[in-house]
Amino acid sequence: MGLEPLGVFSAAVNESLLQSHEGTIHVFPARKGDAAFTLYAIGGTKVSSELREGTPCFIALENTGGRARVANPWETATVCTCHGDPLRTTDARVIELDFSEGESYVLLPGDADWSSLACVPEHPRPNEAPRLSRNGIAMLGLPRMF
Repeated sequence: MGLEPLGVFSAAVNESLLQSHEGTIHVFPARKGDAAFTLYAIGGTKVSSELREGTPCFIALENTGGRARVANPWETATVCTCHGDPLRTTDARVIELDFSEGESYVLLPGDADWSSLACVPEHPRPNEAPRLSRNGIAMLGLPRMF
């Protein structure tokens, strides 16, 4: 990877997690498996979400004031305050939210419960050796030469 493709690669990763350039926020539009992110959408909305087994677990939105439009990734969604108080359940394909200064919302699947969410710390380990692909052809990193 050189300098030129690195910017394209970074943009592609961000676009697979969050898209908002057409006025509607889409989380994980081109992603499967497991992933999590916190990114800013156009307009200044801070968006956090987690994907497990191809389905978003939640969408947290924080805004400095104004309006946000979010594509609903579930059949029904429950709009909650940041404290877990449910405001409404909707089956609309696009959910419109009006924010006051410093206000936050969390969107959950319609059948989910606030108590089902938990913060679990991750304990990543540093790489101690180069990594090989499953077929043994490609290698990430170099073995020690000394």
